[in-house]
Amino acid sequence: MRRVSGFILTILGAFLLVVAVLLRVWVAPSVIQFPLDEYRIVQLAGTGSYFSPAKEKELVGVSVLVTETTKGADVAGSGGAAVWDGFVAVQDTTNRSAIAYVAFREALNRRTGELVDCCRTYVTNPVNGKPKYSVRMTGIGFVWPFGAQRQTYLVFDVGAGRAEPARYAGTARIAGILTYRYVERVAPTRFGTEPRNSFGQSPGEYYSAANTYFVDPETGMPLKITENQEVTLASGGVTQLVSPDLSLTETARSVRAGVSSDDGVRGAIALYESTLPLIGLTLGLVFLAIGILLVQFGGEAPKSEFAWVWRRELNHYPSNGRRVLYLTITVLATITLYYELYVGGSVSTLLLVNVHISFTFFVVILAVGNLVGAFGSLFAGLADRLGRANLLVFGLLISGIMVAYVLPTATNKWSFSIDFFVLGAVEGITLVATPALIRDYSPQVGRATAMGFWTAGPVLGSLIVTAVATNTIPAFVPDPRFWTHEYRICGIVGLVVFLITLAGLRELSPKLRDQLMVTMRDRALVEARARGLDVDSMLQHPFRQLLKPDIVVASIGVSAMLLVYYTSVGFGLIYLSTVFEFSTKNANGLLNWEWGFNVIGVILIGMIADLVRVRKPFMVIGGIGTALMTVVYLEQAGRHPGYYTLAVILALLSLFLGMAYTPWLASFTETVEARNPALIATGLAIWGWIIRVVIFAAFLVVPFVITSVTPLVDYGPTVQAYATTYKSEIAFAQSHPAVVATVSKYKTQVLNAQTFAPELAVIQAHQALFAKLIAYPSPAAIPPKLIDQAIAAAGGGAKGLAILTTIDGNRAAIEGVISVAPVLEKLKPYSAQLTALSKVPPQVFPYLQAHGAAVQKAAADAPGQWKDWYWLCFGGAVFFLLTIPLLRGRWSPVAARRDEEEHEAITRAELAELEAAPSHTSP
Repeated sequence: MRRVSGFILTILGAFLLVVAVLLRVWVAPSVIQFPLDEYRIVQLAGTGSYFSPAKEKELVGVSVLVTETTKGADVAGSGGAAVWDGFVAVQDTTNRSAIAYVAFREALNRRTGELVDCCRTYVTNPVNGKPKYSVRMTGIGFVWPFGAQRQTYLVFDVGAGRAEPARYAGTARIAGILTYRYVERVAPTRFGTEPRNSFGQSPGEYYSAANTYFVDPETGMPLKITENQEVTLASGGVTQLVSPDLSLTETARSVRAGVSSDDGVRGAIALYESTLPLIGLTLGLVFLAIGILLVQFGGEAPKSEFAWVWRRELNHYPSNGRRVLYLTITVLATITLYYELYVGGSVSTLLLVNVHISFTFFVVILAVGNLVGAFGSLFAGLADRLGRANLLVFGLLISGIMVAYVLPTATNKWSFSIDFFVLGAVEGITLVATPALIRDYSPQVGRATAMGFWTAGPVLGSLIVTAVATNTIPAFVPDPRFWTHEYRICGIVGLVVFLITLAGLRELSPKLRDQLMVTMRDRALVEARARGLDVDSMLQHPFRQLLKPDIVVASIGVSAMLLVYYTSVGFGLIYLSTVFEFSTKNANGLLNWEWGFNVIGVILIGMIADLVRVRKPFMVIGGIGTALMTVVYLEQAGRHPGYYTLAVILALLSLFLGMAYTPWLASFTETVEARNPALIATGLAIWGWIIRVVIFAAFLVVPFVITSVTPLVDYGPTVQAYATTYKSEIAFAQSHPAVVATVSKYKTQVLNAQTFAPELAVIQAHQALFAKLIAYPSPAAIPPKLIDQAIAAAGGGAKGLAILTTIDGNRAAIEGVISVAPVLEKLKPYSAQLTALSKVPPQVFPYLQAHGAAVQKAAADAPGQWKDWYWLCFGGAVFFLLTIPLLRGRWSPVAARRDEEEHEAITRAELAELEAAPSHTSP
């Protein structure tokens, strides 16, 4: 019936498909390139030794800072190649002096990162500092290619002046990002010659290095670098001096800056390679499918070509089958909307790490999101004038796009916050329309059952969140960015449900829905009344009519009771993970129990409440049960309950919560109807606004009550991993602080004792001989015979000469060891433990020192803080019980049935009167 529309949609769908393909295969590669105007600073810090010409001696154990500045020479760059200038400054921060400077220029392919031969690239000569334009640069330089693989890459090393293989060596996480680790080893490379030494030899200068790069495979950016570089003086294969010898690691501040820059690149890649093409592909397929169907089966109706998209009103009350269909679609939409709203809870621990959000900031996001949704709820009061179905249908479209394509591109807390606020506004508007539709299609007799199914919406949404997470999140998550996987699944589901509501959802016309309907037998009377109903007069001053104590205070009461529910939705995973140390997978499994029994409760209690015709007794039982089970639950904090113990507690708590909430919602809509049945959406908007404002205020309190989460989430896993992996080493360090302090104080001498162990052994065995050697003012003054004796004592031949050469070149270091020999002797009984301690990565003890105490304190404080919060939730349940008498409804089933019978008699009499009245027709 819509053949013209079909042709238009088919053309539009095909166009979007072509655009999607072009975005992926043409636009993305042309946009995602390394920039011409690159600018970044990387700093590495560590310790080392080097020969100081100014002091004419080797300086050992000094602190070293290396600053590598990269700046794009955009004038020299072109569309396909970027030219970047690099400048490296190596500084001795202990003595505040410069060690070395190196400048270079590299030209690289903007997509692959491979170096190209152009643009007068150079490396300064380390001997004279002049540019060397003859160096041929190959391999990769500053960056790895986009989409780096687990393979060996040739990396151009500036010091060696050639490309060396960097072999893939596993993965590591840097600031929550999964990186590939590549290890490059540079074989000794000669680059200079020193004057002859006292033994008549002319040693050469040799550069060697072992560098490790932690690269984001998606962007090709190194997020962290460690370097171990040395320059040795050697002759005839014998090392005479090692200077400089540097061990460096990129600083934490530099890593954070690199991660921040990398996040922006990752977001751009996701936008052009995934988000925009997926939007084009999805919309293209949808439009193409609808267009083909309309062309195949449609006809011509040009006057109302697109009216089917927004005209959804029914002028006659639907049959029972269609009524159930509309109720089912509404409940399905409700479940989907809550699934989209709550999906972040299943991956909150991953989200906080990956998007760099503290727990306090996360709570503020949730609070402000609820506030934005609150004012969205007030806007939804217009549903009494504009209709409910359109708000729901197009709200699903917007929220589906937001969850599937927009939120997963967030790479920092600000972009995530803005996207979440937009989603909160849309959800706040849309979720008020769904209970209004439920009310429209359900008379008061049967209202609790219908509201039970609607109430199951948020619970089933939560259940789907945890069920999907349990089955799609692995036990060990290597990349916190995995949180986007859950959002994309959720968003695609939302778009499918949007198509279902677009095609299948209808609503009652204002004249039908703006009346009170007690039973299905009222259907004929409602339609008869509708012919003479003045809708406009009933909609005058809507908020003035409904801002009454029975509506406002009752809404505050149920909001207070639901604090325990929203705590589980927002922080349940965090609570179970940090207090009881469950994995993300098992914590979601426990929440499955909670949501599953809540679904049973809201539906079963709704049916029973309709059967006995009363609401309030169930509210009381449910409220008391909620309060008691909240106390039982909070008392588990600080203990070690088993998985199934917590599962049973959560199941009973959620069962009682459902027992209280479903009858309350049915009774609330009946209370609004008693004031004005035409203002149901307005009444629900007031309720939606109040519940979100209460949650907003409560969540702002959370960071002041619970301060332990951020240390446990941000640092807890790493602290626990270190404590487990290096348990014996940490225990030794804690039980022998004096030994560790001695090693730390004499670290340089301890290292030199290990390095020069053969030389020290020779000196120890021939003390008298070496005392004679030291007596001479210079090696040139030593008699040849005495030199021959020394060479023989050291092992003779080349071996003896090498040992003597090493002693001569490292006299200060060796004398430093001899001067503290008595102290080092006391450390020998602990050699095995100290050897094991030396193998502990250098970042472990600083990390434990920086965060271990905070994590221990947070772990000790967490149970008490969460108890305080759950006592506040207990108070909310008690307040709810005090507000129950404000709502309409009987306490006694007998009185409720008598009211129904009286209503039936009045309905029959009024219908008979309307049927007997003469009809008037216009001439």
